[in-house]
Amino acid sequence: MTLTYSQTLSVLEFARIISSLLSPLRRFGLNTDEVCLVICLAISMIPILRREIIEIKYAMRAKGMNLNMRNTYYVVTRSLIRSIKRVDELDMALRARGIE
Repeated sequence: MTLTYSQTLSVLEFARIISSLLSPLRRFGLNTDEVCLVICLAISMIPILRREIIEIKYAMRAKGMNLNMRNTYYVVTRSLIRSIKRVDELDMALRARGIE
């Protein structure tokens, strides 16, 4: 489903849809703009994570490692470490622009 949305909608259009769907929650004091930003950032990270996992698999093959259950742990930990670094960079960039 995410692939379909990412291929047919731009992130801006998707943000508008999410914002309109969450608009009733404003009555409860929820900042829907922040929720919308988090959802859009998460969805825009999916292709990046996919690309990084493929790169890690190619690196494993270049080292002569086969992809099995033991090495799956290697792929998951490496992609998790890269994701945490990327999230930290994104956090710093958003804070530099004044978005908390």
